[in-house]
Amino acid sequence: MNAESQRLKVARSVYLGREGAPTAGDRWFSLYLIAFVTGFYIVPLAYVIGDFLDEGFAFGITSGGSLPFATAGLALLGLGALWGGRLQGPAFLTPFLAHTLLATGISRRRVLVRPTISAVTGAALVVCAVAAVGLFALTHAGVWGWERFWLLVLAALLGGLHLGLLAFLGQRLGTGWLVVVSAVILFFGALGLLVPAGFAASPFGWAAALWTGESSWLAAALALTAAAGLVLLVAEPSALGRLPAARVLRQSRRFSDARLFSSTGNINDAVELFRARPSHRLHRRAVTTGPALLSGLRQDLVGAVRSPVSTLSAVVLVPSGAALLAAISPAISASFADSRLLVSVPGGLLGALLLFFGTGSLTEGWRQMKNEFDAAALFGWSASAAFARRLLWPVLGTAVLSVLGAVAVVVLSGPEGVGWKSVGWSLSLAAVVLAARFFQSMRNRDVPVEFLAPTVIPGGMDLSAVKILVWLGDGIILAMTGVLAAVVLPWELAPLMAVLGALVMIALVWGWARTGQRFFARSPRIRHG
Repeated sequence: MNAESQRLKVARSVYLGREGAPTAGDRWFSLYLIAFVTGFYIVPLAYVIGDFLDEGFAFGITSGGSLPFATAGLALLGLGALWGGRLQGPAFLTPFLAHTLLATGISRRRVLVRPTISAVTGAALVVCAVAAVGLFALTHAGVWGWERFWLLVLAALLGGLHLGLLAFLGQRLGTGWLVVVSAVILFFGALGLLVPAGFAASPFGWAAALWTGESSWLAAALALTAAAGLVLLVAEPSALGRLPAARVLRQSRRFSDARLFSSTGNINDAVELFRARPSHRLHRRAVTTGPALLSGLRQDLVGAVRSPVSTLSAVVLVPSGAALLAAISPAISASFADSRLLVSVPGGLLGALLLFFGTGSLTEGWRQMKNEFDAAALFGWSASAAFARRLLWPVLGTAVLSVLGAVAVVVLSGPEGVGWKSVGWSLSLAAVVLAARFFQSMRNRDVPVEFLAPTVIPGGMDLSAVKILVWLGDGIILAMTGVLAAVVLPWELAPLMAVLGALVMIALVWGWARTGQRFFARSPRIRHG
């Protein structure tokens, strides 16, 4: 063992021997808990889903016709992993180890290779475990044999490695190269949708071919997928030596601070740490006089140009969520015995989450609007005028991006696929999500004091933590509840739209009530003397 390895071993042993560090018993208990939950809850649930699946529907979602959509879906997963690595990559050290080791003469590659490989492997195991549940249900339904199941589980493990390595790539590259790599990934995803043989041009297509391909393609696709992961895995250690130490330190401090804020229930400040900061300067005034709608639109546009990364996330997430909601529209009003609900319900919830997080950057002005109420009188605005200033950009941005995503699904599905009514369906659910975002943006940043008091129910269980979690995630809960009700309830389209409209109005009115402002109050008069 050379001197560098010896010094590294000593530093890690000191850190692992600290007071309060996890012990071997803690790790074994975690493994026991995972095995217990898997054996007694997850596997029986997958077995029941396999019994419930209609055989024709199961064969339909694994047929060759789903290959382009599987390729596009995997490309979007890769894009999410790439940009997720920008926020928090797998090359992670705790603040103590980061400050202790990266400031020494020990090579950065030697310091980072072990935690990075561990994080990438852990991510691959998680992806493999989640995929194995769905694959078990489909295998039990009779779609393919058990030898194909194990082949696909191996492919899911390799795919998880790819996602972890893409996350490292997102951590390593600068913003300019990230945009270039993202464009390449989007190109390969779109190529798989537009060109029948386009799936063979990228690892996303090779992995998708394992899902729908013929037996002659399986071995080649698996070999290509493994080779792509091996190339990335071999290239990663050399890239670790050129990873900026400042980036690792910044991410380690941010993650540690976010964990501290979350442990005290201060989720708002924890999320604030991961928001993209404005990175461009403009030599024009953001706040101008004139009609409220136009002046607010100009201010929001200036904010969008100054924060291109946040704007880019909205451009990707909102159309993706709308596309998912459009794709599940044929399952509207399906009965509870319909197997399509097993796909449409998770797809609808995922689409709602994508829309909700995608509208975060579009509604940045709503987060600032509560502070503008106090300054509205200085500009001669009423509270309603201050709201009107921040209304046009979120509504127009969400509507345009949602229409683009839904129209893409309609066009790509062909004349016998998803109908044009799905565009209106996606717009309606986007309105529900946007109203839920407004509802959440208008709440106070601090948890109400009364929520901190213990709420003990019969049996000795304290529900105070549940109250805090519901209060912190009320917008997400409202959005997912609205989408879930729209997908599951066996109603006709007209009453369903009426209920969604009522839900939007309730969210808007209740959200405004949180501000404590009078909506119809007149604007103050400005005296010119």
